[in-house]
Formats: sequence, C-alpha cells, structure tokens
Amino acid sequence: MRSVMPGSKRKSATGATTSAATCALLLVTAVADALPELQVQTALASVEITPGRAGRRSLQLPSLEFDLPVAYGCPVGYAPASLSIAVADTRETLTAIELGAANGNATVRLEIPADQLPPLVVADFCTADGPSADTVLVERVVEGFLSAAASLRCDADVNPDAVDETGSEAPPMSQSSYATTPLNVSLICEPPESEDDIE
Repeated sequence: MRSVMPGSKRKSATGATTSAATCALLLVTAVADALPELQVQTALASVEITPGRAGRRSLQLPSLEFDLPVAYGCPVGYAPASLSIAVADTRETLTAIELGAANGNATVRLEIPADQLPPLVVADFCTADGPSADTVLVERVVEGFLSAAASLRCDADVNPDAVDETGSEAPPMSQSSYATTPLNVSLICEPPESEDDIE
C-alpha cells in the first residue's frame, strides 16, 4: 500500500494542466483588447485601349490583373487562420499554412474577368477626334475604378477545453480585422496606324 507522509502534498496531473491553462488564459486575456493588424496597398492594372470613333464616351475593359501587397499581424497568443481579398465577385483566400508566421507580408494576385467590370466613362480619350488623335502614346490613370475588401482572421493558440477548466471567462477564440483599398487602372492608348484600325 502506498503511504503519504503527514504534512506532505501530492501533486496532481490535473492541477498541473489547470495551472498551465490558467497561464495561457491570462496571457491571451492580457492581449484580448489588441486587434489584428491588416494593411492592403493600392494596386495598378494597365490595359491597352483600341482607338475608337469620334463620340465614344465609355469603355468596356478587358479582364484586369492586380497584384496587391498585404501586411498582416496577429496579437500575441493568436496565429493567422485565413486572409481573404475580394474584388467584385472574385475572391482569393490564403490559408494558415500559406500565411505561416503571426506577422508577415504577402502579395495576392487577383484577375477580374471582363464581365465583372462596369463600363468606364472617359470622354474624349483614345478617339479619332480626341486629344490623343495625333500623339504617339497617351496614358491616363483612373483612380478608384474598383475597390478591394480584405479580411484577416486570427485564432487563439489556447486549447478551448483547457480554458474551460479554469472557470474563468475565456477570451475570444478568434479575432478579425478588415481593410479596403481603391484599385487604379492605367489606360494606354496607341493611336492607329490607319483608319482601318479605328473601332
């Protein structure tokens, strides 16, 4: 029979687990008020415009490709779970494996199909009677033609079952941050070599 000496205390495995869970809970609770950081820089897509007839007032652009630089960071005790960026009806999502570290940088490439782009109203640009009619190369940048919406989700590193054993109020198991940025388009007009090249 196993005996215990008077005045001695036996350590329990459950107590050790609870203590570790309490420490983890306190660590995450201390930063519960900190939110994930997410920054998305604006991006520029270039497209060549076919010269048009006099009086053209709008353009239907082809598909556009954007490379969006993203900087992200999760609070202490959290790790990135997913990062999503959406433009029009196109969405790209990076998983936790792709994101890796709690803080980092990524470049997300999005190709927006032509059927998701609205008509672009630009008067007197790249037409036979416009300012670009007699020049070699004309470029115009349209700012804010589209908008990108990004979201970052960070999940807590704490085991929720262990946290529940403490009887304390658990911190949020996930936190999210959101950001938007305008997307610009560079229109490049190359004047036609002949009248047959004008649409």
